[in-house]
Amino acid sequence: MEHFCGTLDRVEEENFDFILANIYGDILIDVAKDLASRAADNAPLLLSGVLYEYNFDVRQAYKRLGFEEKKNYMLDEFSTVLLQKK
Repeated sequence: MEHFCGTLDRVEEENFDFILANIYGDILIDVAKDLASRAADNAPLLLSGVLYEYNFDVRQAYKRLGFEEKKNYMLDEFSTVLLQKK
């Protein structure tokens, strides 16, 4: 297992078995295609740090890219979404 902190343009590898992104919802929407392209088939994608008002749009963006929603945790003002690439 490796940990990477930085921007996606610095990541050369693909087909990750698990992806965790803890950033704001608007950024998660902007990088959705890049994250999706780096996820292996059936890979879980855990998105956290999503403000309540971005939750729906984030989930929809990743569903359109072939992810299935597994869990949606709503906290006070933030949420965490667990998806899986089909």
